[in-house]
Amino acid sequence: MKNNKNLIIILGVGTIAIATIAIACLYMQPTKKPIIPIPQPPVTQTTEEPNDGIVISEPVEEWKTCQNQENGYEIKYPSEWKSYTRMGGAAFETDCKEGPDTFAPNTNINKTSLNVEITITSEGTGFVYEGSKSLDEYFKKRPEMANRYPIIEETSIDNQRAVYVQAEPQLHLLVYHNEKVYRIRGVNISQKTFTDFLSTFKFTD
Repeated sequence: MKNNKNLIIILGVGTIAIATIAIACLYMQPTKKPIIPIPQPPVTQTTEEPNDGIVISEPVEEWKTCQNQENGYEIKYPSEWKSYTRMGGAAFETDCKEGPDTFAPNTNINKTSLNVEITITSEGTGFVYEGSKSLDEYFKKRPEMANRYPIIEETSIDNQRAVYVQAEPQLHLLVYHNEKVYRIRGVNISQKTFTDFLSTFKFTD
């Protein structure tokens, strides 16, 4: 009987000891900190750069030809476009034989900003010409024009030296031929379409 009593006491003490150790271990465990998600920078979706102007998809071979005898050049333009002459701040539809200076879509040109414009600078017309014999001489005699239209790239048109000048947002090209300075300007059209126009340009005088 005495042995049973001692056994019970031993078991009780052991149980208490085990419980005490378990509780101590529980309190001694490191406290787990809550996991805080690290904010990630927003993902920026890349998009293609917007086109720098209208692209004419119609093949150049299908364009109409304008033989501007008055101003000594020939050029092709899209079949749905028309030729115009600017006068007094407005533009009027003009036959190519009458020397138009602007080509634009078959809409009211006075309400559209899409066009290709060709102006001729010669002695007595347009800008003061100064009787220059080349683009370099023209800019030398007209320093204000050189400052206004700095040259950014050289090219050629119908085997004549031509220069792109800084005149944003339009595409702006100057070419000298037969004592005239031709200024060709593309408004709201892409470089590709402007190049297509230039590829059809020919001097006829």
